[in-house]
This record gives sequence, structure tokens and C-alpha cells, in this order.
Amino acid sequence: MKKVIRILLCFSLWIGLSGCQKEEEIEYLYTLHYYYLDVCNVCNAFNEDGIPLIEEELGDIVEIVYHDLDDISNQEEYDELLSRIDVDSIGIDFYAQAPTLILEGYFIKVGIYPGDYEIFVEDIKRAINGEELSDDLSFGRALFLDTVD
Repeated sequence: MKKVIRILLCFSLWIGLSGCQKEEEIEYLYTLHYYYLDVCNVCNAFNEDGIPLIEEELGDIVEIVYHDLDDISNQEEYDELLSRIDVDSIGIDFYAQAPTLILEGYFIKVGIYPGDYEIFVEDIKRAINGEELSDDLSFGRALFLDTVD
């Protein structure tokens, strides 16, 4: 009986201590800023299919930071990021358009639609590998002026 109690005590102690271990924090190498609107159908579609694809393909190296364009507190960072982008090359009036995706240090993409998600993920991979981006999503896209090498 004492043996059973010892085993149960050791087991419960082991379970209790395993729950106290510090969870390791991921150090992401890249940041994807995702500017969205809650009432945007294109954003909602991207939330359902695009975000999971990015997380599946690049989740261990790319951190997705969510920014609601209706939240005025996001304005300063948004403007700072835009100041580092060749906005004249986008070719559209994009300011505060949703969805807007900014791979920090690499490029901005305004507007992304179902069917383009795989191409977008490949463009992220190309950008971080120093390769040329595809022409498929060039409309509504611009590079950072201080692109990371």
C-alpha cells in the first residue's frame, strides 16, 4: 500500500512540476503587419484562409501583428511604416485601405483576394531569400526604400 501511495505521490509531483515549466518564447525573424477592418469581407476571407496558410508555411519565422484600421492608436505606426515605402509606385490610392499587409523591411501589399494567398506566401519567401517578387501580385505592391538585404 505504501508503495502505491509513493508512486501516486511521485506521479502527482511530476505532473505538478511539469506544468510549472516556463514556456519558451519564439523569437520571430520577420514581422508581417496586417491592417484590417472588421466590416471588410475581403479581410474576413483572408482571416479564414490566408492567415492559416501563412501560419502553416511560415509560422515559425514570421510573426503576424494585427492592426485594426478603425483604431486610431494604430495610426502612428502605420504612418511610420508608410514613410519607409515607395508609396508612389503602388499606383492606387491605398491609404487606410483594407486589407493592407506589410512585410516589414521588404514590401507592402494593398488588397489580397482568395486565389492569391499561395502566391503571397511565395512572395514572402522570395523577399526574405533576397529574390525578385512575382509579377502576379505587383498591382498594389511597393517595396521598402530601405529594403533588407
